[in-house]
Amino acid sequence: MGIWILLTMLIAGNILSKRRDLSSAEARRSIAVSVMSVFFGLLAFGSNVKVGDSVIQPILENFWWIVITVIGFYFGGRSAEKIVENISKKWTEQRGRK
Repeated sequence: MGIWILLTMLIAGNILSKRRDLSSAEARRSIAVSVMSVFFGLLAFGSNVKVGDSVIQPILENFWWIVITVIGFYFGGRSAEKIVENISKKWTEQRGRK
């Protein structure tokens, strides 16, 4: 389910932005939406999922750590982009005055 949502968001975001290249904002948004949809799917139907594999079980039980990490990187990356953009804008303005 998550892979299909990720691919759909990447394609739809690229079409709606009317750009040929895939921006980092579109990729970040697609990853965040797909992880959140899987998280809410697990919340809704998690009690019905029976997993006997010893590798997948801990991942499903601790999926909220994955969600916290993805959301943290989403907002952290967005904030870092804004900070760099503001610094470069100020630097360009100061350089233009000299």
